[in-house]
Amino acid sequence: MEIEGYNFLEGLYYDQNNFWAKEEGGNVVAGATDFFQKLAGDIVFIELPIVGTKVEQGKSFSSLESGKWVGKVFAPVSGEIVEVNEDLEDEPELINESCYNEGWIVKIKPS
Repeated sequence: MEIEGYNFLEGLYYDQNNFWAKEEGGNVVAGATDFFQKLAGDIVFIELPIVGTKVEQGKSFSSLESGKWVGKVFAPVSGEIVEVNEDLEDEPELINESCYNEGWIVKIKPS
């Protein structure tokens, strides 16, 4: 679905911090929305969290940098990070190019 030029995929959950989540095999995959990545501009760096880190819904657990600013990455659910998208270390621009697919950020085992 498109809203004012921003794409929002059906079947995902969205939070007030402009991140999305979807259930996948008992875990929650999370990433930035199309609105977030367009607002940020070209993303040049993301600090990926360490697997095993406990996160709390609505709280920041990481940061990213774009040509415009440094922003926080917020957890859409509480739990433990079980996987990070290591491709983002070398290609943070995947968040801009494919925020709902190749640009996912973390997988969280919800608590």
